[in-house]
Amino acid sequence: MSGRARNCLMFLLVMLMVCFLLLFTVRPVYLSAGPGIEGLRKEIRTQKHIVHAGGILKTQAGDEVIYTNSMDALRNMYDAGNRFCEIDIRETSDGVLVCAHGDETYLANGSYLPVDAESADFLSERLFGEFQPMTVEMLVAFMRDHPDLFIVTDAQGDNLKISRKLAESYPDQLDNFIIQIYHDSEYDSIRQMGFRNLIYTLYRAEDEERNLWRIAHFAEKHDLVGVTIQKEQFYSMKNRIAMAHCGVPFMFHTVDNPEEMKEMQRKPYVCAVYTNLTQDC
Repeated sequence: MSGRARNCLMFLLVMLMVCFLLLFTVRPVYLSAGPGIEGLRKEIRTQKHIVHAGGILKTQAGDEVIYTNSMDALRNMYDAGNRFCEIDIRETSDGVLVCAHGDETYLANGSYLPVDAESADFLSERLFGEFQPMTVEMLVAFMRDHPDLFIVTDAQGDNLKISRKLAESYPDQLDNFIIQIYHDSEYDSIRQMGFRNLIYTLYRAEDEERNLWRIAHFAEKHDLVGVTIQKEQFYSMKNRIAMAHCGVPFMFHTVDNPEEMKEMQRKPYVCAVYTNLTQDC
């Protein structure tokens, strides 16, 4: 190899090393968003987590249970100091919006109801024999009494239909609902309903939608509170590089290990985690 070729090779190697170091040392530069969204991001960062499905409850027998989306869970997580809570929302067969999870049943874990149950059947149940199921009407009443509470929606069903019913029924709560979208095609429709706080969550996305560089391009033209992905994606080096340069903060679900939470929260591109825990970790 000639001396000139050797020098060129050395130059290329040095440049590659510089580029590699920049990927890991340059702090992420976030795309600008509306003042309301920037303020909301700051509040979520301060809180550090979003409580998942109302969070953990303890039964009278001492068992810890999750996924209740119940009035008891809502009160419990709020009294513990939490101000951001993810709640599952679906429709009963008679068109009432209720707070519940599950594909084949309305209530995941504990009591079970068939998907064709009516709202009266839903309200007559007690989760794990003791916790009060919650309709969205009950949820909104609590939100009105606690205006510093923000609810992140997880629509179990037609997201546009459920979001439209929320917008039409509770126009005074548009800014306190943070709507999760599952596909970028939902963004414009939900913004036109009056919601301005949107999280793009990827657990239902198609493979091509999960490309973080595609999301970065989308975020250049659309205001997002953040992007939520499964916690396993945090441990991919390729994803870490992309997340640090996407221009939006990221959140992960569902993280119940305090040490894992702290590891994620140390990354400047991580805004918060979804967790079943209700105490600060």
